[in-house]
Amino acid sequence: MLNQKARQETIKYHEEYYGKHALFEKGCWLEKPDQITLELADRLLSQQEISVLDLGCGVGRNAIPLAKKLSGCQVCVTGVDFLQIAVDKLLSNAETNQVAQIVKGVQSDFESFVIEEKTYDLILAISVLEHSSSYEAILAILDKIIAGTKNGGFNRLEFTTNRNVKDNKTGETIETYVETPLQSETLISMLKDKYHSWKIEHLELTPYEEVFVRDGREILWRSTQVNLVMQK
Repeated sequence: MLNQKARQETIKYHEEYYGKHALFEKGCWLEKPDQITLELADRLLSQQEISVLDLGCGVGRNAIPLAKKLSGCQVCVTGVDFLQIAVDKLLSNAETNQVAQIVKGVQSDFESFVIEEKTYDLILAISVLEHSSSYEAILAILDKIIAGTKNGGFNRLEFTTNRNVKDNKTGETIETYVETPLQSETLISMLKDKYHSWKIEHLELTPYEEVFVRDGREILWRSTQVNLVMQK
């Protein structure tokens, strides 16, 4: 069952963030695209037709740079996000960066978004699947992602795991709300099982730390990012 408190916290955080920060703004996590994703794009450039799906695309941190890099090909980059503000800003950013003709924005809960089988050369889900309604929902979405990838295509996944959130001044632990909390070891075991027939090209655990202010309180966020690239 969906943790409604967690869902509301997720919505609040992202709506506030997208309202305060612009795409590629220095000093925030929208500043730069995911470099692993851009390296994958280089490997797709030899294809005449390319189809990309970015689940939880936000305002286009990855979708816009991908579209720009692949613009010389016949390409469609589809960004899906639950928040209308994110989709609106994605399309606006596509206009600003002159890639509006190849970027498609869809407002949808990613759990219910239909992924057609063997359609995409690259599917991204970066720090998004932990916002699924349950662990079982994550398994179901991964099945759809796997089925929706063309033979030879790639999945680029990132998960936020091992969340540890404290008051930065007092050290007091603060409850963190996420729809489906994940531990890195359990997650990696599950992913290796799901992708047992794929080539796992990249698997890395990266510590992440961020300090931000919420409700007048300075928050220290620590987590472990699990980064993966798999080829079908």
